Parts: sequence; C-alpha cells; structure tokens
Amino acid sequence: MNGFLSLNIFSLYSFNEGGQSSFSVASFLSVFMISAKSTPTGHQFVQFSQPVHKNKTSKLFELREGDSIGIRGPFRNSFNYENAKNILVVGGGMGVTALTILIESLRLNKKKVFVAIGAKDEPSLIFADRLIDIIPNTMCTTEDGSVGKKCVVTDPIKDIIEKENVDLIITCGPEIMMKRVLEIADSKNIEIQASLERKMKCGVDLCGSCCVGEKNDISVCKDGLIFNSTQLKTFPQFGSCSK
Repeated sequence: MNGFLSLNIFSLYSFNEGGQSSFSVASFLSVFMISAKSTPTGHQFVQFSQPVHKNKTSKLFELREGDSIGIRGPFRNSFNYENAKNILVVGGGMGVTALTILIESLRLNKKKVFVAIGAKDEPSLIFADRLIDIIPNTMCTTEDGSVGKKCVVTDPIKDIIEKENVDLIITCGPEIMMKRVLEIADSKNIEIQASLERKMKCGVDLCGSCCVGEKNDISVCKDGLIFNSTQLKTFPQFGSCSK
C-alpha cells in the first residue's frame, strides 16, 4: 500500500497564546515525540493524516488520547484562488489529504470546483467517499481499475478543462504527476498552483535540505509549499524528485 502499513487521521488540540488560529490550508507541521506534559490555556482544533511506516512513525500510533506531542509550525504560504471562478483540483496518492480541506474551503467561498483524484488501487485512494459527499461528480481513477476509471489521474483532466472552462488548477501529489499537470495546463494557457514536498530538517530556511531552483536558492519550507506555473518552470528538479 504505497510503502505504508495503514493510514490514521489524528484530531488534536494545538495551543498558542490567545487561542488564535495561525493555520491555513496547505500548512505543514513538524511533529515530534515529547515526554513533558503541559497545561495550555488557549487552543485550536487541528486534524492531520499520517501513514504508518514500520520503524519510522509507528511510535506515534502508540499514543493514547490525552498524550502530548511536539509541534513546530505552521510553515507555508497558501493557495491563492480569489480571482478564479472554475477550479480543477487534481490529487494523487497522499496528496489528496492536503486537498480535501481545501475543497471544503473552496465550496464555502462559492467557487465552482471540479475534482480528479487517483492512486494505485482502492486502499490507496484515500478520502474518496468524503470528497464525493462534497463534490458528487468527483473523478476517481486507479491504475488497477479497482475504483473508477482504469488510468492515471492526469488522463481525464484534458476533457474536464475543455468542458468546464477551467481557469485555475490546484494540484498535490507525486511530482511526476504534477509535472504532467503543468504540461497539460501550459498547453491550455491555464495557471496552476502545486504543493511541493521535500525532506525538511529545520523548516526555517537554514539547513538547505529542501532547496530548489537553478541555483538551489529557493527554500520550499520558506518560499513554498505552494508554487505557481511561472516558478515551477524554472525548477530543473521539478518532476524528478520522489520526496
């Protein structure tokens, strides 16, 4: 199942002074185990999804309700969709997680939303039922044909673009998938916004582990995670990175 044992959704309270939310769609967090307990005053509700990797994240799943974890963040910019009317959201694999809350937000902002999600097989196609509840005509694809159309998720999006007069594409998933989305969007003269993932150690533009660009001078943790078409075209690494 894409290299992980199972997928859990965590619901937790995170805390900052005054209880004011600093999270937005596409925020990312650094999560770590701690032993100390705290008694916070203000709080906000946060939900995130985490695959269980043997010997990597399994300790997180041994925690019980009421246990504490450490969180640093949020780190990010955010999607910019205010001027768009017809938005196509394309998600692949674990990238669907980040897009699910975005889609709920788009509907609240009265946007016309079209959704295409894909994965290798039925167990890997996460949040499909939740998305279909929000967007009944959500296009589901699997490579083995176990759910929806038997194809990769980028195959049907040309028809959606032409039929629905799409003026913005938002995407998150494997980079090889997002690179293809960029190529299709560019051929139709449509802007895209893609959420990039890199291995991030510091989260504050110090270590250089997540740098991209011709001169490796753009930090995904500081300048991203969201990049537009113009920026993506200048990243020679885009489409060739698996993490």
